[in-house]
Amino acid sequence: MINPKEMLRAGCKILDAVMMPHGFTFIEGLSAKGSGGHFASGDYVRDERRLGLSFRFSLGLVFYRINTLWATHDFYMKELLNSKGGNKYPGFSEDPLDGFRHLAYDLENFADDFLSGSGEVLVRAARKQAEVLKFQEKTELIWLSGDTRKREEAHRLFREEKFQQVVENLESLSYPELMKNSERKILEISKRKAC
Repeated sequence: MINPKEMLRAGCKILDAVMMPHGFTFIEGLSAKGSGGHFASGDYVRDERRLGLSFRFSLGLVFYRINTLWATHDFYMKELLNSKGGNKYPGFSEDPLDGFRHLAYDLENFADDFLSGSGEVLVRAARKQAEVLKFQEKTELIWLSGDTRKREEAHRLFREEKFQQVVENLESLSYPELMKNSERKILEISKRKAC
């Protein structure tokens, strides 16, 4: 059975070769048993910069942080590599330490911006990720608020030429700013036809 705390420590020996020359120090974080089993976490820290790691059965969540802005490894690599790829983490392997090897490769070959640079690429990645998360949160709110049902109903009513009901449905949305252009057009047409 894998001991996450021991595996995280072993993995950090691999990452130390990349992180320590840039002045980062590893600080162990929470190590406990959650709903998915035992896990361990920790951060490489230098001033306002953090590289956060989490290990359960393999290296899992990896995130970069400067002050309050943060991005996952995936978002950061996409921003650094402009969708060209070439990064190795997460990769797939039976050896749980390979995740650390893959991450070390990515840090060494692509992450100068975080390790020793201005961090401006990370800041861009963090802002883009925040927008995506904000959109996902709004999408969930739309569904929970009943807007999805109202929008679907408005399409059905429009086909049935029940224009006043279309207007009532779309004007009662909790998040009208998230209507599609086609729905705005349906509302505009329905208002004209309902008069």
